[in-house]
Amino acid sequence: MRPILIVGVAIATLLTFYSALWFKSETIEADITQRVTDNLAQSDANGIEIDVNGRHVTLSGIVNDETTEAAYLNTADQTYGALGPIDGLTMQKNAGYLKAVKSATGIKLVGTVPSEDARVALLGAAAEGTQGEVIDGLTLGATDGEWTSEAGFGLSQMGQLSSGTLSVTPDSYTLSGTANGDAMPLRSAVADRAGWQTFVSAPTVESDLSSQLSALQADVADRDNSIAEISTERDTLATSLAAMTLARDTAVEQGEASIAALTDERDTAVTDLEALRASLNDTQSDSTTLRGELSDAQTALESATTELADRDATIVALNTQVTDLNANNAALAAELETQKASMSSDAQTGAELRAQIADQTANLAARGATITELEGKLDEATTAQTASLAQIETLSADNTAKDAVISELDAKVAKANEMQTEAEGQIATLSEALKTRDGTVDDLTARLADQSQDTSKLADLSAQIETLETSNKGLASEVAAFGAVIASKDATIADLRKNKPAVAAANVPAGSSEFAAQCSARAGEVLETAQINFSSGTANIRNNSVEVLERLTGIALACADSGLGVEVGGHTDSQGSDEANQALSEQRATAIVKFMSDRGVPADALTAVGYGEAQPIGDNETPEGRAQNRRISFEWQAR
Repeated sequence: MRPILIVGVAIATLLTFYSALWFKSETIEADITQRVTDNLAQSDANGIEIDVNGRHVTLSGIVNDETTEAAYLNTADQTYGALGPIDGLTMQKNAGYLKAVKSATGIKLVGTVPSEDARVALLGAAAEGTQGEVIDGLTLGATDGEWTSEAGFGLSQMGQLSSGTLSVTPDSYTLSGTANGDAMPLRSAVADRAGWQTFVSAPTVESDLSSQLSALQADVADRDNSIAEISTERDTLATSLAAMTLARDTAVEQGEASIAALTDERDTAVTDLEALRASLNDTQSDSTTLRGELSDAQTALESATTELADRDATIVALNTQVTDLNANNAALAAELETQKASMSSDAQTGAELRAQIADQTANLAARGATITELEGKLDEATTAQTASLAQIETLSADNTAKDAVISELDAKVAKANEMQTEAEGQIATLSEALKTRDGTVDDLTARLADQSQDTSKLADLSAQIETLETSNKGLASEVAAFGAVIASKDATIADLRKNKPAVAAANVPAGSSEFAAQCSARAGEVLETAQINFSSGTANIRNNSVEVLERLTGIALACADSGLGVEVGGHTDSQGSDEANQALSEQRATAIVKFMSDRGVPADALTAVGYGEAQPIGDNETPEGRAQNRRISFEWQAR
């Protein structure tokens, strides 16, 4: 029993361990999935599927370009805890498209074509379909070019329409509008070609006459406005020309006088400046010489002062020696007197004393000579000291005088420098004034040239006015004649107005419900290959959705010309509150309607409806299902 118990415990432990691992793995995968989802949402990534196996992340979905693909992969790679990522993203190809709208003024082309040759060919075909202007709104970048030949055929057929729209994609070709006359030949020509749909109606007499009259009246009004504007401009230019001519002549005279005066002032200032510079140079030379002499005098004064100090020391030493000698003489005299007294009492020592007296007398004589010599030297030192003091006083007086001269010269130099600076400033001011005057003269010369051009322009405008007035008279005659024609048709127009509902019904192609189904099917085919994306949580259309919306707009234009309207439905997933989802779906549907309306789809052919989360087509419990539910739907029906 014991081994069995041990095995049972081991099995239970292992089951608990692996259950914990499994639970932990589930938790890690869910956590990483949420982290990657949140990070991609910040990058406005819509329609991207996230699959996490362990810690390895796989991204799948459709992106517009390599830059977006790299950004999404980098976002996943930078997510905490994620490994990989594995790239399952695919590029959305730009197959290209063409939309052409014809009006009374010409044909406007928009779309994406595969090459410059294709663009030139399509513009040439459009020129065959209109006598008006061809507006080029085509861009390069399409990857598919097989549809361009069919587009060229459709553009050439637009010559049979007074107004209409051509929409071409790689898999659909639609021509709609109002024919110049009988619509059957155009329908027959297009019907023989595969993949084409036509929604072309015949014109009515009322609309044809009214459009011609409106065009003529608008042309006359435009010409009248042009004549009035040109006349006003001519009068304004003539007045301005006269005023500018007078101002120019006056300014030229004043400028010439000012230039002459300024030139004289500048020359005088230059002469004064040169004189100041010469005087300054002389003053600086004198100052340099005096400074050299002052330096020499100061050196001599210092030398004399040093010598005088040495002599004072010598005199002090000599005085000390004289004092010492006098003291010695006094001592010797006292000793001599003592010895003389001793001689009278001690005759025996007379000879010795005499000898000593003789020695002392000789010493006294020698010391007296020394004293005399020292007194002579003292007299010489005193005389030399007196001379040195006199020399010092002379040098000091000379230095004082030279200092005064140098100070005066320094003041002159400073004054000269100040005058030089002032003169240079005056010259600079005069030079700037001359430059300003020169600029004024150049400006006046340029204005004179402009006035000459204005004079020529006035002549041209006058000629244009005369031409327009003549043309306007002709147009007025045409309008009067055309008014007579219209008057003769009044009875016919009245009858047509009575029968207008029947005529309109006759011009709508049979099988409108069938056409509505075709329009919805074509929109569905477009949405199978591309998506309409918005910035997360907003109704802002992403840039990568513009192309697919352009294609859908072409379908809406063609279907609207056939009397059909489209309901644009906004749908969301179940994330968030019902109120928020309902509001967001309405805002997104309205944004699509505005996009199409701005590009020519009639407002009465567009309806925006928000369904919120009420019509799901996928499972809201899965990321894939929620992505399917976030969509825009298009449903056509007769208006």
